[in-house]
Amino acid sequence: MLRPMTRSVFLTLGITLLSIGTALNILSTLYARHETPEYSSIEDLHTYWGEISELPERINDAVLRFQFGNYSITSDDEWASLTPPHGGQILLDGSKYDVSLYLQLRCLNTVRVAFVTLRDIFNGESLARDINSIDSKETEYCLDVLRQTVQCTADITLEPGQVLVLSDGSTDMGVSGNHVDHVCRDWVQVREFVENNQESWDR
Repeated sequence: MLRPMTRSVFLTLGITLLSIGTALNILSTLYARHETPEYSSIEDLHTYWGEISELPERINDAVLRFQFGNYSITSDDEWASLTPPHGGQILLDGSKYDVSLYLQLRCLNTVRVAFVTLRDIFNGESLARDINSIDSKETEYCLDVLRQTVQCTADITLEPGQVLVLSDGSTDMGVSGNHVDHVCRDWVQVREFVENNQESWDR
């Protein structure tokens, strides 16, 4: 006849199972660290991933203080200056690659152009470009790229709220994001790498 477990037996069994689980977690972590190589060159990246997955250079952190109004939404030249020649492509190990930063900026520019064109049509203003220049499929694709980019980055910077007075006199809490510091990857260092890489194309 089976006797019900006493409290001490149950407690001992629980502690034993918890200890076994902890030990297995530690072992699996150590195994993963042992199996995952630390790559520091193009060859290492290529061998481990099957294809190169990131710039073969450690990119430093940089702080970006968000400020608005630096790039006019109607200035094609200002937006074009964000991307290096050749759309920011680089050549590594005999193959050309897009750097995601510049793919995302090009996509943002595509959405900007579509917005400005449609806004001008809605307001009855003279068009800077033909409505037929808007590629709706490309714009949808770019919105999806930007959505996934925001999710992937998962910026956890806290945005301080501000009290806003609404038109009816009531108040609400709003966030502008202006003058808030964000820790980013050094975009200047990325651009320098891309431009140096492009200089070697014709060597």
